[in-house]
Amino acid sequence: MKTLISSTAALLLFVTACSGSDTADGNTTTAEEATTTTEQMSSTTEEVSTTDPDPCETIPVAGSTFSLSGGGLDHEVQLYVPTSFDGSPLPVVLNWHGLGSDGSGQASLTAYESLAQAEGFMVVHPTGVPAAGDTRNSWELAQFDTPDRDDVEFAETLIDKLVSSYCADPTRIYSTGMSNGGF
Repeated sequence: MKTLISSTAALLLFVTACSGSDTADGNTTTAEEATTTTEQMSSTTEEVSTTDPDPCETIPVAGSTFSLSGGGLDHEVQLYVPTSFDGSPLPVVLNWHGLGSDGSGQASLTAYESLAQAEGFMVVHPTGVPAAGDTRNSWELAQFDTPDRDDVEFAETLIDKLVSSYCADPTRIYSTGMSNGGF
């Protein structure tokens, strides 16, 4: 495409430079004006051709995992998209684990992936991180509150990521959790 635009620009410059004649409306087009027009065409074409793919065409079905930084910390996230996914935005259930557990354990405990497969929704099992002075994965509570951790911000970052990259329907985001994850 860039070759076509470059060739068109060169031809336009050549014709303009050689003709030097007035146009039908009596105005003369200069080589500088032709170059500016060609650069504008090239810029517009490049913007159109570098668009991001539609997330509804590229998400993995069945189980997958990814890491996500948000709220000051990095979290592992387990995601399940039903195999019946047809490219339409999906409702999402965020399933938060209890104190000391993780996303994978929460997925096994609740069997939400089977329910997601049967009912046609995406289920997401994020993993918390240990609080300062503790070794257990957790979600932020008053006793775990530190300035370098914001799990509400992480939840917002997660939802934004699900909508922008995983075809989540922003009008149908639901949340559930067990124990510490339900707080």
